[in-house]
Amino acid sequence: MQPREKSSTNRIVKRICRPIRDSSLRSFGQWITSHQWYEVLTANSVKEKSEAMHNTLQSKIDQFFPRKCIRLHQSDKPWMTPAVKSLMQARQKAFASNDVATWKRLKNKVQRKIKDLKKSSLQRKNKVTEEGKCGPMAPRDQVLVQHEPF
Repeated sequence: MQPREKSSTNRIVKRICRPIRDSSLRSFGQWITSHQWYEVLTANSVKEKSEAMHNTLQSKIDQFFPRKCIRLHQSDKPWMTPAVKSLMQARQKAFASNDVATWKRLKNKVQRKIKDLKKSSLQRKNKVTEEGKCGPMAPRDQVLVQHEPF
């Protein structure tokens, strides 16, 4: 017997995102409500005011919500979110550094998170099925047939 060849490669897509944590959101909210906007008020033209406001907001967004590069694989399951991948990465770091207590805590956290995400994914699929749309759990006789417009 010979090993089977993969028919396609698992493409990796890198995406830049800005994780919005509650603490960061609160900090940003405190800043934006207390900021005096002098740089905008003292600008002369509308264009300068717009640029000043944009530059100020962009710098604070970069400060409170830093960019993060995530890697998505073509073969990832629907429940394999960036949050789960981040937890798995932290778990691996704890394992590599022989931090058994942290590794166990993160191992359980990853398992619970995946279990919850699988459950919610299945509920979403079942909801689509109950609405009469085609889904993986839909009985074959309940598949909608698309009719041509009148």
